[in-house]
Amino acid sequence: AEEILPVALGLIQASLAKEFYLNAGGKILGGVFKGMNYLPVSLSSVLMPKLLGTYENKVAKYLLDKAESSDHFLEIGCAEGYYVAGLAYKCRHLHSSGVDIDPSSLYLTLLLRKINGLTKRKTIELDLEQSVGKLFGNTLVLIDVDEDEIGIISKFLAFANHNKNVKATTLVVETDLNLDGTSNTEEIKAILRSNLFEIKKLCIMILKTTSHH
Repeated sequence: AEEILPVALGLIQASLAKEFYLNAGGKILGGVFKGMNYLPVSLSSVLMPKLLGTYENKVAKYLLDKAESSDHFLEIGCAEGYYVAGLAYKCRHLHSSGVDIDPSSLYLTLLLRKINGLTKRKTIELDLEQSVGKLFGNTLVLIDVDEDEIGIISKFLAFANHNKNVKATTLVVETDLNLDGTSNTEEIKAILRSNLFEIKKLCIMILKTTSHH
């Protein structure tokens, strides 16, 4: 019973999300990205909050505020492209791109881009170095990976140091608490400060920092 129950609940949740998606006409009904066409699937997260517009609402509002004064947005660990498409949908001037090691992300983000008419300003890569090398102007970067935040931050900083087209960078790092209540937040803060980043805001689930080149 302990093994079957989570599977059964997952199937029920998926069925309800599918029905809700169809009733919503395939669109996000509220929140920051209200009105955007969406997909009937969600990678590494629950679909329903995204359709309702309640998914990471504070994070979405913060990113949108920063995106309005940015030239390029990059999400590292973009899954199916919720933020990559959402910010491009709301900010028509913004070039928005994502990178993810999962090939499914490539397919889904390209599909999400197509159904929202964002083909000219939204790209997806499988290679982190190429994505960072294409950044320009005032950049907004979101790092949303599970358990490997330190490794990805180190790689991003190494690649970014070779990009001379970036004027300023706002970096948002999302990290989850471990089951025992600990986190790698202090380690993240240390590596960013050692690279001349200034910590602007710190929340329980998300670390936001800003640095100027």
